[in-house]
Amino acid sequence: MCSSLRRVVLTSSSSAVRVKHDIHSNTPLDDSSWSSLQLCQSLELWYALAKAQAEKAAWEFCTENKIDLVTVLPAFVVGPSLPPDLCSTASDVLALLKGETEQFQWNGRMGYIHIDDVALCHILVYKHEGASGRYLCSSMVIDHDELVSILSAR
Repeated sequence: MCSSLRRVVLTSSSSAVRVKHDIHSNTPLDDSSWSSLQLCQSLELWYALAKAQAEKAAWEFCTENKIDLVTVLPAFVVGPSLPPDLCSTASDVLALLKGETEQFQWNGRMGYIHIDDVALCHILVYKHEGASGRYLCSSMVIDHDELVSILSAR
């Protein structure tokens, strides 16, 4: 490995922690939580499965190679997007407004975070020497019905 490598900050996802058999809307998630790979497969939640597998592989690789890894796990990211197409979060929220709730049926609450806050989180965990482990990145958690009401009013 490169001897000058100081730290790696990996963007994971809250999807890597929130797909669990025992999750309830009032169950807090923390940095020790991991999504069930089996449940992700059975529900065909390929994004969550890929994020959990990729993060676990990164932790294994970095541990074996003595690399300082910190992961950032953003909730649903909102805010401006660089490409002209809707990102997956915006597509999901638009579908919710249209009454298409299939992708939300197993969890009635979701965390949201602005893209600027996600970027700042990456900078902070990179620069702060004491940062270690996994950081869940979410500014608010609301029910989907509440989200629809807020957006519909606008």
